[in-house]
Amino acid sequence: MFFASIMRALAAAACTAVLLAGVSTAQGSYTTYRQSCPSSVGLPELRADVPNAGFPWTLTVTNLRSNTAGYVIFAFRDDYLGVNLLPMDLAFLGAPSCYVNVNSDPATGAVVELLPSGAQGLAALTLGIPIDPTVMGFTFYNQYVSLDAPSGRSLLITTTNAGGGRSDRLAGRTWC
Repeated sequence: MFFASIMRALAAAACTAVLLAGVSTAQGSYTTYRQSCPSSVGLPELRADVPNAGFPWTLTVTNLRSNTAGYVIFAFRDDYLGVNLLPMDLAFLGAPSCYVNVNSDPATGAVVELLPSGAQGLAALTLGIPIDPTVMGFTFYNQYVSLDAPSGRSLLITTTNAGGGRSDRLAGRTWC
């Protein structure tokens, strides 16, 4: 009983310290925007859960060709790729109506993760969001690229809409 009281007091003190350090209790968010280009089986759609510290976060892409290679981009920017304004139409490469929606340049901190589609034409990735002040309030952007295209497209890729998220800042934590 005494040990439990001490642990509650320590947890309350830690929460107070975090809040006094300027970490607000703002809710996380995730919004999709911009457009996808058609694949050989339809119009793919990227979507995700709201990223909340201490909970798993899932990104899902639907309407993909089954068992096809693809990758998801995690980026810090969605306004420019080098000197090019985003979104950037890939028509000049043979993929009309397909767009680069996020900055995929590793020099800007972007990370590309291989994420093939499964038998049902779905790709999904689940990550744990740590309870860590360094990632609270963190803003990021996503896009998915699949190695698939309808007939007639010379660049054999399909790009999805973009998604942008911000991790929460201790929102809804009953332990605090």
